[in-house]
Amino acid sequence: MALIGDFVLVILYVFTMRDFGIFLVTFIVNLTLLVSGIGVIHFILKGFWIKFSMEEIKVLKKLDQTTTHSLQYTLQDEKVVKLTLRWTKPKGVHPLKTLKNIILFGNLEEIDLAPLSKLTNLKELKLWSDTALSLPPLNDLDDLHKLHLSSPKIWNFSTLRGLQNLQRLFLSGTDVKDLDPIKNLRKLQVLDLSHTEVSDVFPLKNLKTLEFLWLRHTNVSDLSPLKKLNDLQKLRLDNTPVSDLNPLRNLQNLQTLSVSNTTVSDPTPLRAICNLEHVNLSGTKIGFNNDTLKLLRRRGITVIV
Repeated sequence: MALIGDFVLVILYVFTMRDFGIFLVTFIVNLTLLVSGIGVIHFILKGFWIKFSMEEIKVLKKLDQTTTHSLQYTLQDEKVVKLTLRWTKPKGVHPLKTLKNIILFGNLEEIDLAPLSKLTNLKELKLWSDTALSLPPLNDLDDLHKLHLSSPKIWNFSTLRGLQNLQRLFLSGTDVKDLDPIKNLRKLQVLDLSHTEVSDVFPLKNLKTLEFLWLRHTNVSDLSPLKKLNDLQKLRLDNTPVSDLNPLRNLQNLQTLSVSNTTVSDPTPLRAICNLEHVNLSGTKIGFNNDTLKLLRRRGITVIV
């Protein structure tokens, strides 16, 4: 157990429990945390392909903070907000209905993720799999604000259609190609599609709340669907076939633009962007002494070529 300020970190090291599961520690019904203030409980169950049922950790019914605050934490208490499972094989996550943050690492192809659809208090979900990932129905997760998926193959991507309150979506390094399932996620503020197979961003044209968009190492060439995304502040287009920046000229809130290693040759449209602060044009055909770049520098804009 480690204490860092108001952050409480509870770590159960179970490297030697491959054959026994975590029932060896289930006699710990109450843990006493000698801390001041209100902390956040963070469970990390670490091991080598441990096979266990989540029912086995329900015996950790109470974590008592025995200072003057005398707060109680249970797996049924909203104070227990985060669970991280690294390289484990849980049989299910259904007893964890009050958790707000879940991170699962490893070979998720062998894990039944269907119970995730019942965790209606989830605000953040990260699923990082080194094998194929089959998404469960997520339509009922109305409180889910952040979703991070990492897998070489994602099945049932269409289940994202129902995440109407999603604000941050990270899909970098996945095989995602068709963005139609996310075209109506009108509350999205952050979207990372780097290192994906995406080539058409037309489905993003109505995502007017987008502030940060990463399209690095994709096949995107046509930026016209982005021309009315007026809230965009940061846009990364490095290592793409992009050549024309004209669709960006009216994005007055754009602060950071990176188009390194593209075929962009004319930076003139950047003159019209009033709030621009940082531009990366390295690896393009635009020379250091380009007239537009001189103007941008005089305006105090950082220009990298």
